[in-house]
Amino acid sequence: MRKNQKNYFNFNRVHLTKRVVCRKLDQIWKKRGCAEITGHSFWVGGASLRCTVGVPTDEICKLGRWISDCYKLYLREYSKADLATTLKLLFELEASWQRT
Repeated sequence: MRKNQKNYFNFNRVHLTKRVVCRKLDQIWKKRGCAEITGHSFWVGGASLRCTVGVPTDEICKLGRWISDCYKLYLREYSKADLATTLKLLFELEASWQRT
């Protein structure tokens, strides 16, 4: 890697922080016309997906650091088609990670 080349893959053992990752994702999303997507979308998506695949509510609350029933505000219903697409993508990502 060249000295002045940006490194997004953590080869220099620099820890990625939530702030840095969200800032970079915001730039990418805005450039592509998706400004309504935010880092907070991961919170909603993660809670919703876990609920859809049957993760117990107490585990979802623990991961989201929720101590009340406010987690219900974040849950979005998945259609069967959306769930199938999401699971397919997750399996493809897992297979890709296994190949590296």
